Amino acid sequence: MNPLTYDAFASRPELLKKTLAREVYLKNRDKIKIRNEDIAIKNLIHIFDEVLKLSIRKGFHAMTMRNISEATGMSLGSLYSYFQSKEELLEMIQEQGRAMVEQIFMNSGESHVNAWEKLQWNIRMHLYLTELLQPWFYVTHMESQHFSKARRERLIDGEFFIENIFLTCLKEGMTQEIFKIQNPSITVSFLIAMLQDWYLKHWKHKRRGIGVDDYYVELIAWIQAVILPDGRPPVS
Repeated sequence: MNPLTYDAFASRPELLKKTLAREVYLKNRDKIKIRNEDIAIKNLIHIFDEVLKLSIRKGFHAMTMRNISEATGMSLGSLYSYFQSKEELLEMIQEQGRAMVEQIFMNSGESHVNAWEKLQWNIRMHLYLTELLQPWFYVTHMESQHFSKARRERLIDGEFFIENIFLTCLKEGMTQEIFKIQNPSITVSFLIAMLQDWYLKHWKHKRRGIGVDDYYVELIAWIQAVILPDGRPPVS
């Protein structure tokens, strides 16, 4: 069986932005004044995409509602039909990203023979998710200093959610006597740093002509050499 590639991953129906935008719409239906669901979802996707692009160029908290109006081509009155403030918009965007992450990691439907296969799968999913939602991950990380205390706590919860997925894999590998690790909590910190480098320094890898599948192959080779005895994967 051919390994999953990013192009195949990104074409999966459950990853369509429309699915996630609908979830945001339904959750905020009492706030959104547009009652035609199809129109509302289409415009939400457009707003989210343009605001994330603008956030990377300008910074979310530096932009104004007029900037958002110009970027989206929508009037201020139209924008206020979807959200009443930038903070409300930010919360919707955060909901969209969180839904995507949880959906992929909780419903992958993949079976794994051992912890090594599971770890590889989760690394691939994380890289593919951050490639698909690169603006969202970048803006979330860079703008976190401006978040309210409650929003920062939700962000931290999300980071622990991801970290615990990898930490569980490492501990399972130690129990199965597959991994040679002294301190899984430190090892997972190293791994997370390598994963974050993909979306925080996306421009650097793009300039070097490195794609997400290339990065995945090299990252797996690195971690294989670090945590597997003699650098050899277990026999399935």
